[in-house]
Amino acid sequence: MKKIALFSVLASSLAFGLSDNDVLSLYQDIIKQGASVKVLEKSTLPGSKIEQRIIEIKMGDASKKDIVFSDDKFVFADVIDPKTMTSYYNQFEEKQTKEMQKQGRKNLANLLKTYDKSKIVNLGNDKAKKSVFVFTDPLCPYCRMALNQIEEQLKNSNLKLIFTPIPSHGEEAVAKSLAILKDIKTAKNDKDKIEILRKYYDEKAPMPKNITKSQIENETKIIAKFFQTGAINGVPAYIEENDLK
Repeated sequence: MKKIALFSVLASSLAFGLSDNDVLSLYQDIIKQGASVKVLEKSTLPGSKIEQRIIEIKMGDASKKDIVFSDDKFVFADVIDPKTMTSYYNQFEEKQTKEMQKQGRKNLANLLKTYDKSKIVNLGNDKAKKSVFVFTDPLCPYCRMALNQIEEQLKNSNLKLIFTPIPSHGEEAVAKSLAILKDIKTAKNDKDKIEILRKYYDEKAPMPKNITKSQIENETKIIAKFFQTGAINGVPAYIEENDLK
């Protein structure tokens, strides 16, 4: 019985070629920097003797997944099937991107549950149309271009604008966002709201004087939470409301 068990272990070892430790040795540099690295999954590619390992890398609160391929001697960054032109690395990256997007939108949905609804600028109220969240920035040139087409967008969608200036646009973008929210309270209809938006999105619009340093600092912290969800990487960003349910 012992001989059979020993043979099974050897056969298993040979079937999987290089050991996990052999593969993880490639990550020694980041391990020395304090990263935790482990093999999450291991399998053999269909119709081959090549193995793929999904690696989890953790550094503090941050984590990511990597994938490596190996035979009984070498480790590869990618494997391509010449018949289907399938890149197994690209296939893995696409799956990771979808998982990250799904988690990011889940995080965003949770954040919106606690977000002050009075800070969402609603344009359009047609129940027959889809509703779309628009994450926007008064200093963003692409957001200005989108604003020029907003009437056209409203023909197909209700829009829910949330001001999320990117950090590099600094205090001015945050101040203008707050000024818009303040002025828009007096708007009677969508036309009035759009006029206020265009006033502050204008490239020549001056820095608002009625917004305090404290208000800017508090709003900057709130804005940062949207980018931390992982659902928004830049502006303008469009996410359908139904995708957050």
